[in-house]
Amino acid sequence: MNPGPEEPIIEITASTILPAQREPITLLTADGLTLVGELALPEARPPAATLICLHPLPTHGGMMDSHVFRKASFRLPALADLAETLRGMDQATPAETIQTAVYEVGKRHPFAGLKDWFGCLYQVLLGQQEGPRFGGFVALYGVGETVALIEAALTARAA
Repeated sequence: MNPGPEEPIIEITASTILPAQREPITLLTADGLTLVGELALPEARPPAATLICLHPLPTHGGMMDSHVFRKASFRLPALADLAETLRGMDQATPAETIQTAVYEVGKRHPFAGLKDWFGCLYQVLLGQQEGPRFGGFVALYGVGETVALIEAALTARAA
């Protein structure tokens, strides 16, 4: 899930168009409205998560510059990366090793600081602003169980 040497990190600005397989999409709402948009999938791999964003048109007072989009664009890939990283560990992995790996995942993603990364983990996975040392939590809760918790959070946000 994290960029490798063949997949460099791209700085995303307002005018950035990311490489993707794109196709038009139409959704019909329960109240009869037709919503049109674009489905953009990664070019070289299956998607790690899905996010459907609806917004009013700029011509009708809307805008795409949203803290919700920014947070989701940071959180979803980072959580998917963490799940993939944890999948490579077994149940006997020491808490400190897990903690180091969680730090490394946070550093690979565009959070303002590691405090924001851990805040994301606590908010999304535990429903609170703060929490225990995450490596210790994973060691006690279980590596597989934590991966399932992350996947459930990704699925809930994609629905």
